Amino acid sequence: MTSSNTKIVIPGGTGANAPRSNFTKEQVAEIRLARKQGVSAMEIATTHGVNVTTIHRIISERTYKKEAEHERKVEAAIAANTKQEKAPVSQAGVQ
Repeated sequence: MTSSNTKIVIPGGTGANAPRSNFTKEQVAEIRLARKQGVSAMEIATTHGVNVTTIHRIISERTYKKEAEHERKVEAAIAANTKQEKAPVSQAGVQ
């Protein structure tokens, strides 16, 4: 007998690991990249056959949050490992 306060836990996951997930991690990354490159959310939604609200939720990270965190970590690691040479300081005018 279960009480009315019993929470039912469905195995699976969240984001791309959820059983009902529409997108893979790669597709989510492609959607976010396409939007950053200026492709409209409506065009992305049409391409993937989903509602534009679904795309807005992915872009704003209301869904697929773990994938967004992973993308930021990868970008930060790349930035940290990329050597950026500093421009030489000009000595002109220094006496």
